[in-house]
Amino acid sequence: MLLDTGFMSSICGVPVRSRQEFRTNGRRSAGRRWLRRAGSVGAVTALACGLLATQVADANAAASAYAPCSAVIVAGTAWLGGQGVDVHSNGAGGASCRGSSVKNKAFQFGGGWQCVELAARLYYVKNWGTVWAGVNGGARYIPEGSPNLQFVPNGSGQLPVPGDLIIEAFGYYGHVTVVDRVEPGRVLAVEQNASISGRKVYPLTGSAMTGAYGGGLVRGFMHSPANNAVAPTFAAVVNPPTMAPITVKATVRSLAPARLDVAVNWARPTSSALPVTGYEVIAKTYYPSRAKWTAWRHLYLSAWANSYTSSLPGQRKLRVRVRASNAVGWGSWSNQVLWPQAQ
Repeated sequence: MLLDTGFMSSICGVPVRSRQEFRTNGRRSAGRRWLRRAGSVGAVTALACGLLATQVADANAAASAYAPCSAVIVAGTAWLGGQGVDVHSNGAGGASCRGSSVKNKAFQFGGGWQCVELAARLYYVKNWGTVWAGVNGGARYIPEGSPNLQFVPNGSGQLPVPGDLIIEAFGYYGHVTVVDRVEPGRVLAVEQNASISGRKVYPLTGSAMTGAYGGGLVRGFMHSPANNAVAPTFAAVVNPPTMAPITVKATVRSLAPARLDVAVNWARPTSSALPVTGYEVIAKTYYPSRAKWTAWRHLYLSAWANSYTSSLPGQRKLRVRVRASNAVGWGSWSNQVLWPQAQ
């Protein structure tokens, strides 16, 4: 079964200002030229977007549902608090728009209403900076091509704000969407050259977004320093947990040679609005015969317990630290406790 390269261009289409633009005669797209050079349409399509043949067949069946080329599918007054720009259809399957989609040639280039065209047009109108795709001109390389904007990796602990650009890394070109708003558990965005509705929802766990097309990854998001949108009020949920002070105590075993049962205890963090997913205990030991401390070493990893007990020769000293994690990542280490002085 041959895959439909027209549908491929609806997802992996060439962005604005790309050297691989659509030909104005409408006979061949840059995506098709690339596929031709690669040799095998079926194999390269699977490599580019990870789309199965059955998915393409489903897309072909639904192509008639797309709005006509250039039709407004999301009005600018319907997103970004009423201050967005119009989101346009790129035609049936994203392949029907040929030639130039420009209204203002000072900043709009490319074939059809591609995904990057929306981002570039919004940032031009808002005076938020220039959106440019680097490397091969694909949306996934906007971070490399737009040094005037700030790139924030996905899951870094920071949430996007309305107007930020979400970068999807999949296939040859990738995809970009624009944040409309952020709600607990999801990020709502608008897009061109992809969904029929022009809208997309990313599931949000902590500060990590999922839901990229083609089984790809969300690289992160681009933020303009000139964008003064305020972060969501629930932003505290993205902070890793902070440990409360820990305690270390020991009891002497009635065994020969004498050894100690050293117990490390900690309270569950209260600073995390997300569930704690694990704890890690590390320790270093002092050897009197060597007059030297060992390096920190991992002792224990648990998702449930709030204590740990280990056996230690009675003449040795111990330093212990604990940290906790949630969906965002690991928090900072607790206070460092020295035993036996801690008793």
